[in-house]
Amino acid sequence: MSISPRITNKVIEGLRVQLREAADATPGPQWMSQMDVIRELQDEISSLQAKGFPLKAITEILAKRGVQMTPAKLSTYLSRVRQEKSKTL
Repeated sequence: MSISPRITNKVIEGLRVQLREAADATPGPQWMSQMDVIRELQDEISSLQAKGFPLKAITEILAKRGVQMTPAKLSTYLSRVRQEKSKTL
């Protein structure tokens, strides 16, 4: 890779700093996996289940906010989250 003779290492380093500052100033959205979403919402989901909400109704609520999954997948994720919690206790 050749660098133009008019651009010095000092200029390149200055550009690096500016680009990093711009990236830090405007962070992108924090994307979460479906598993992370369920991990965060596990208490609320368990509360709904205790009140008699079926998993299908809960997945429909999640789908309205862009979290698409089947009741079976939700059940699997909830089991994993509960296992993780039991290991940390």
